[in-house]
Amino acid sequence: MELRILTLNLKGVESAWFERRRSLLLEQLQGWELDVLALQEVAILKKPFYHQALDLGIRLGLPSLVYAPYGNPAEVHSEEQGGVALLSRWPLQLVENRHLPPGQRHPDNRVAILATVMQPPRALHMAVTHLSWPPEDAFRRARQLDAILARARDYGWLEPPERFVLAGDLNAPPDEAGIAEVAKLLQDAWQHANPQLDGHTWSQANPLTGNYSMPDRRLDYLFVDARATIARVQLRFDDPARGFVSDHFGLMADLCWEDRLGP
Repeated sequence: MELRILTLNLKGVESAWFERRRSLLLEQLQGWELDVLALQEVAILKKPFYHQALDLGIRLGLPSLVYAPYGNPAEVHSEEQGGVALLSRWPLQLVENRHLPPGQRHPDNRVAILATVMQPPRALHMAVTHLSWPPEDAFRRARQLDAILARARDYGWLEPPERFVLAGDLNAPPDEAGIAEVAKLLQDAWQHANPQLDGHTWSQANPLTGNYSMPDRRLDYLFVDARATIARVQLRFDDPARGFVSDHFGLMADLCWEDRLGP
């Protein structure tokens, strides 16, 4: 049971999405044959209507889509709304839009999508999220992760023989307490496959990061259950020669599970 999954913070439609970034992204995605795509900072424009995740899903052949807005009041009442999305080659079931504890800087509403991807012959359970970003919000990020994992436990997704992936922009380096706690429960795919490499997904070498003074760091993750075999994990969209598509680099993994139902 093989799966190719990519997670990427899209940076919405700012920074010349329609003029440049969209075409660069689609050009680089050609031939990757993704099965599942987890996206953060996904924009919906109201007038004229444009759905960033729907656009990509159509062009990538990923027909199943769920979108969850952050729900911040300024966005709800504006012409552009941001959120997270999950796209899949297979149908989605048991879809939940889960509101998380908010960040400290009001308003900073956060959300997670929990959904079951009906990959035959056995389902894959997913959580896609984008946590609070300020460095001082480590405690809030830990609470947000706790809320996601608690809900996954409610569904029984963390117990054998279930398959589970947590994907997204967690806005925290690997040594932050909340990330370290998740790594005790689930496999950090990048760390497992590339233990000698830093895997920075936020880099000052990327001009789209703007004027933020944060140092280079790994903020984007794929966490997988202990039964998964992590065949390969790669940074994507990190090559300046091909053009940067977002202020984050993407993370793509090839995963597989033995087709067995026992523990």
